[in-house]
Amino acid sequence: MRKNLLMLGLLFLLAVSAQAFTLGKLGNFEFKKVYDNVYIMHGPVMNPSVENEGFMNNPALIVGKVGLIVIDPGGNYNVGKKILAEIEKISDKPIVATINTHKHGDHWFANKALLEKYPNLTMYAHPNMIKSVKEGEAQNWYDILERLSKNLKGTDKEFPYPNTTLEGNTILDIDGDKFFIRYYHDGHTDTDLIITHLNSQIMFLGDNLMKNRLGGFDSSSNMMGNIKLLEEIKAEPELRLYVPGHGPSGKRDETIDPFLNYVKIVVEEGGKAYEEDVETYEIKDRVVARLADYVKWDAFDSQMGKHLMKAYSEWEELDVDEEDSDEEATPTIAPVVVAAKPATRKEDAQDIRVYEIDNSDGKFSADIIEKAFVDAGFYISGNNDMNIAFKSKFQKTNHTAYNLFTLYKKDIVLSLVKDYPQVGLISPLSMSIYTATGSKKLSISSLSLDGMARLTGIPANNKDLVKLSSLIEDVFKKAMPGGEFKKLPYKASAKPVGKLVQTFELEMSEQGAEVEDALEDYQTYIEGELETVGFVIAGFNKLGEDFAEAGYDEYDFFDAYSLCKLPVIFEVSKKYPEAGAYAPCTFYMYKKKGDTKVHMAYPSVNNWFGAMAMESKESQKILQDAEDLMIDTVNETLE
Repeated sequence: MRKNLLMLGLLFLLAVSAQAFTLGKLGNFEFKKVYDNVYIMHGPVMNPSVENEGFMNNPALIVGKVGLIVIDPGGNYNVGKKILAEIEKISDKPIVATINTHKHGDHWFANKALLEKYPNLTMYAHPNMIKSVKEGEAQNWYDILERLSKNLKGTDKEFPYPNTTLEGNTILDIDGDKFFIRYYHDGHTDTDLIITHLNSQIMFLGDNLMKNRLGGFDSSSNMMGNIKLLEEIKAEPELRLYVPGHGPSGKRDETIDPFLNYVKIVVEEGGKAYEEDVETYEIKDRVVARLADYVKWDAFDSQMGKHLMKAYSEWEELDVDEEDSDEEATPTIAPVVVAAKPATRKEDAQDIRVYEIDNSDGKFSADIIEKAFVDAGFYISGNNDMNIAFKSKFQKTNHTAYNLFTLYKKDIVLSLVKDYPQVGLISPLSMSIYTATGSKKLSISSLSLDGMARLTGIPANNKDLVKLSSLIEDVFKKAMPGGEFKKLPYKASAKPVGKLVQTFELEMSEQGAEVEDALEDYQTYIEGELETVGFVIAGFNKLGEDFAEAGYDEYDFFDAYSLCKLPVIFEVSKKYPEAGAYAPCTFYMYKKKGDTKVHMAYPSVNNWFGAMAMESKESQKILQDAEDLMIDTVNETLE
């Protein structure tokens, strides 16, 4: 009898230890598999409270080849400990990264528990989020959640700020799991990322989408923008699953339509109130009648009236903006466009070099090449599998494998920038890693020493440029021993076929602390314009911060964008896969301290034409069209 009782006790303990974490009468919560390596835990659909301990979002887990990736782990340290326990029931792999969708603490405070166990954890977020939470939004949300849930013990003191920036229109590759990252300045907040796990075709929308619950729209929110981004997503090919920030996941229309329709009705009624010149409380009964399908949604009574006032204020601001639109656009910035002086070089020089190796056994890969560069001290800005993007956009690929790879060597760039700020044109430096369809060879292209010298105007015998070129060659040979440089089937043009660098200058009158605000306004503006016309921001590097950390503090800022247009590289790479030595192209902008000029530049398509002796009319046309569009777009931001 005693033996049986002991056995029953042991079974009871095992059962309890295997349970999902429990929130009283709200029930048990656990990660459920929604795809091969993707799990989601749907939290209670309600406001944070003592009852739910502050847990009410939808954490996601991706089980990678080497480690685990968590999206929005939850709202406090104590919840994070329980989430971590549930994760460990699924996999014993380490957590290598979290991706945080936006600044509201109910989604990211649980980073604290994960960071406690994994001190080197990479925590991604948009730069606007990191800036906002450090400037007070974290404390604001701490106060809100502590008041509502009384469960913030352990979350206080040092907040678990994200430590790695993640820009929009980029592909984040974590050990083969690819995430397409979008950023919408106008949405639930001005810090939101929308994340598509490309391997599973699952989209995580954060609080740009909710179901059966209504959250707040704060001063950084844009309800009209939220409508626009959801309508854009609905117009795209349907994915496998759509995950809201709160509420159940599901297929596209069943998940997006309810919230989208709610916001559209509220915005429409707010516009009517503004046109009728009546207060929102005067039309509240009418609006509630139109929203009869939503009255049982959590927080409807407390939030709907606030949403209506927010919509009213957006119509009011829109009207004011239209009245003022003719007065000024960017008041402190005036454009001056200058031409770059082309460099000359040796008659027999090639601008591009291609290193290749037999890869019949599949021994070599883009990841191995990346590791070799990391081991050599390079900073990797991006290593993007373009076939994923090509399949998504064009439903086909040109090569068995095709990666665009961007990187730079911080110490060499620092040494060069002191005399040659145009080193920004190759910081980061671009490469393509590819295997042609039907081929067994793996190839990697990059600019040669002559190519870097020709583009930047830095002398080809400059010791730092020579060192950079030699180091790249050494890494090629270390990563792929036994390979060799390929003889190219064309001869590069001995003389430039035109202007090699498109260069712009603009006046910025701000100095000191005012520079940051002016820069943020301009970069938000130009990023929006570039994205609108189809340019992808594949990377963003704050080189000036690297310089300052190394003791060279001569710049107010020195930033470098990696830009590309998918149709361009897709078309050009068909015949010229080595063109990845110029794609993505680097578009830099910098301002020296005490100067009133901001300098911007990027390599023109004439580099492509001359370096590859380009004869393909299709490639020439799509490149030239993109160049014309780029010039027009930049100039428009300077008017």
